[in-house]
Formats: sequence, structure tokens, C-alpha cells
Amino acid sequence: SLFAILLVFSIPHLLGYTTLENYAPCNTVANHDCASQNSVIKEVVEGNLIAEDIQLYENKNINISPISLLNPILYAPFFFLIPLLGINLAIIIAKTFFIALNFILLFILGKMIFRNERFSILFSIAMVTQMIYKDLMLMIFYFLSLISAPLSEKLLGLIGRNLSNLTIHAPLIFERVTRPNLTFILLMISSILLIKLMNRQKHTLKTKVLIGLVWSSLFYSYFYNFVVFFITVAFLATFYLVKERQIAYNLIQTTCFATLFAIPFWLNYFRFKNSNFYADYMARVAVEQGYFIRILGDYILWAIIIVTFLILSKNFKKEWVYFVTAFTVAGIAGLNLQLITGFNPEPDHFSRLVVFGIEFIFLSLIYLGVTKADPKIPKILHKYINSKTIFTAIIIFLLITSATWQFKYFENKKDILTMPTEEQEIYDWFSDNVDETSVIMTDSLV
Repeated sequence: SLFAILLVFSIPHLLGYTTLENYAPCNTVANHDCASQNSVIKEVVEGNLIAEDIQLYENKNINISPISLLNPILYAPFFFLIPLLGINLAIIIAKTFFIALNFILLFILGKMIFRNERFSILFSIAMVTQMIYKDLMLMIFYFLSLISAPLSEKLLGLIGRNLSNLTIHAPLIFERVTRPNLTFILLMISSILLIKLMNRQKHTLKTKVLIGLVWSSLFYSYFYNFVVFFITVAFLATFYLVKERQIAYNLIQTTCFATLFAIPFWLNYFRFKNSNFYADYMARVAVEQGYFIRILGDYILWAIIIVTFLILSKNFKKEWVYFVTAFTVAGIAGLNLQLITGFNPEPDHFSRLVVFGIEFIFLSLIYLGVTKADPKIPKILHKYINSKTIFTAIIIFLLITSATWQFKYFENKKDILTMPTEEQEIYDWFSDNVDETSVIMTDSLV
């Protein structure tokens, strides 16, 4: 299963290296996020562990980081492969390694909650490919459009005809450098430890200190993860103060340790907050200003899914129900952070975390529906149609849909996934003839 999922993620790269000249998936036109993150990682490789504002040369050597401190450090070792393999292949190997870790951690979480190996594989594949919820619905309509076209032009009408020319502008989201490719790993480790902390009342002080150390990594890796995670912990601690007070104390104590380990993060943040370039940087990252409630049409659907999950909650481990509900609601609270702070930087990042929570619920309901239906399948059919075969069929379908997504992405974007030969020659000349600390001005976006 792990090999299959890594193969799916490799599709654009395999096609790129075999069919395109100067394949460069991390150029700025094709993937600005990858290109900008690479610049930050390069800073760390060159010995500057506090990665600075790489967008403006005048902010060089200020020794203040407005961005995640930990991510470039964890990615940097793979950059030492560049002299041997080149920049693009080194990054592909790094992303593949982190995708594999995400898959394994999600499998561990699935086994811990559902005690079903086959479903845990399904759970991991669905989360890593994100071929569940909205993207899955899109791909189902796409497949229907392909099937319907030869049979009847009117069967799916305009929807079918439009989707048969489906344009996909980005690969599967876990292809993205650092977010969520790396940051989700830290979130999952922290979440698994949180659920284990809720499993029983007694934990040693050493255990809580070590879990606090892991939780503190969220401060250094991704603002949105640490906000949603610690709102989740706050909700759970408040709930357990009424239900099981000792667990609440464990959560509060572990959070205190995490906060202590996060002191360097806060020192860096306050230096950044009081710096001369704070206002300029915040203007560049689309910070919303004002006190207001964000109204989204998705709230209704999210509410229906959450309420359904709570109604059926007796069928799941109680810690899972508490965690997933608190996590999803915490994401919605993050979307409305401006109600408390008066500002919210790029709030769409919070909606991605809400969707993770909704997907956890969605998959839990799939598991419940299939396992409840299993005993009711007639004996004559049960040998061929049972929970295992249904889960296997869903796994195969998810792999096919995600592979199709990758193929469509490559087909739509292959014209910009290359480095023009003349520009490649220019960069090669720079490498050979220009000092590496030089600043080069260009109107090229590549």
C-alpha cells in the first residue's frame, strides 16, 4: 500500500523526467510555494539557522525570522544531496520521504482508533491523497462525465461536458513542500500523543515533559497548526474539568511544559513584532483586519456532519470522539480568530484544518456504515462481499482517482514544468562564474 501511494505521488515526476526536457517542477511559475520554501531551506543549509525574510534583500542579516523556524531545518539535510542529484530530485526525495512518514503515522492512528488493518490502510490513503470529501466528489463527477459522453450527450448535461475537460492546477496537496507535507507529521504525532494522554489518568512527570516537548514543535513549524491544536487542548481540558479532573490536570500541565519549550519561539516573535519591517511583512501576507464573524456556506454542511457523528458517537472510542469534535470546532474558531485579536493572517489556512477534521469524521462514518452492514449481508454473498472486500474496493478506487488527478495535473501544467534551455544556460553560467553571495536582478519568473 505504501509503495502504491508513493507511486501515485511520483506520477508527475516520472512523466516529467521521461517526456520533458529540463524538467523543473519547483520553478516559480509552476510552484511558487516550492520555490520560496527552497530559498528558506538554502539559508539554513548555508549555516543561517534563523531563516530570515528571503523576499527582500534589505532584511538580510537581521537575525529575526518572520516564518517557521523548524521546517527548513528538518528539510535541510536533503539539500546536501543537491551536488549529487540536483535540486529538483533532492526535493522530490525529501517530499517522498515525508509523504511516507505521513502515511505510516496515519496508519498508526487508524489502527489505534479502529483496530482494523484494512480500514487503517484506507484511512491513510484517503487522508494523504485527500481523495475524500470535496476532491473525491469532483473526481466522481469527472469519471461519470467520461463514461456518459459516448452514451448520451445529455446524461450529465453541461456538468459532464465541462468536467470532461477538467483543469487541475496543482498536484495532490501533500506534494507541497513543508505545508502540509512536513507540518502534518508534527500535527499527527502531537495528536496521537494527545489521545494517549486522554486514555488514562496516571502519567509520569517525565512523560508529560516529553509530550510537551513534542507539542512545542507546533509553535516552530506552522502557526495554524499550533493555534488549532492548542484551542483543541483548551476545549478538551475544559470538558475534562467537569468529567475527569485528573485528565484535565494532565492536559494543562503538559501544555505548560510545551509553552516553556516554546520560549525561543516567543522571543523571536516579539523581536519580529517590534522590528521595523513588521508592518511591511504583514501587509504582504494578506492579514484581515477588524472584528467580525466569518459567514461561510460550509458551516451548514459541517454542522450536519459533526451532529451526525455525535449522534453515533457511542460506536467509537470516546477519546476519538472528543478529539475529532474539539479539533474540528477549533478549526472553525481559528477561522474567526479576528473576533478576539482584531486580525487574522490568511484565514483560509484554518479552513484546511477544518476539512481535515471533517474528513476524520467522514471516514469514521464510512467505517461504521460498512462494519454495521457486514453481518447483514446474506451468507451466500458474504464470501465475496464483506467489510474487507468493500474496504479494498474503496482503496482501489481512491488510488485510481488520485492517480487520475496526478495525470490531469501533469497534462494541464506540463508546459510550465520545464526550465527553458536558454534560461538553464544562463543559470549554469551564473553557477560557474558569479560569486554565490551575489545578488542578481532579473525580470524572469522562473
